[in-house]
Amino acid sequence: MGDPCAFCKMFDVELRAYREAGIRDVLPTVACFTPLRPTVAGHLLVVPVRHVETLAGLDEHERRDLFDRLYERGHEQGAFYVIQQNGAAAQQTVSHLHFHIVPGGRGFRIPWNESTSDADDGLVIW
Repeated sequence: MGDPCAFCKMFDVELRAYREAGIRDVLPTVACFTPLRPTVAGHLLVVPVRHVETLAGLDEHERRDLFDRLYERGHEQGAFYVIQQNGAAAQQTVSHLHFHIVPGGRGFRIPWNESTSDADDGLVIW
């Protein structure tokens, strides 16, 4: 195996260092922290502690903890986006599964192509 990814390196340090690095909480399976370059104030990452590249690699316990954390941290924001790119074809650039929670209403917008959106149900047709 090559060098550990940036997230795995973070998880190798002591819990005290997590807090200094801006990590909001750490469970045995999931961590939540502010990214190095947040898009807007309140932008968070939710990341499994074990190195997993895609959703398919999560076990049941990790999946439950991760989605519970997404729900809890997202609802703290009020309106929010959950963004996850799963695999190289979806432009995933860090090969460690992670979800972005980005608060809505703070200048961030996903550039949906509104000309192809179905206005009745909010779905985007690609």
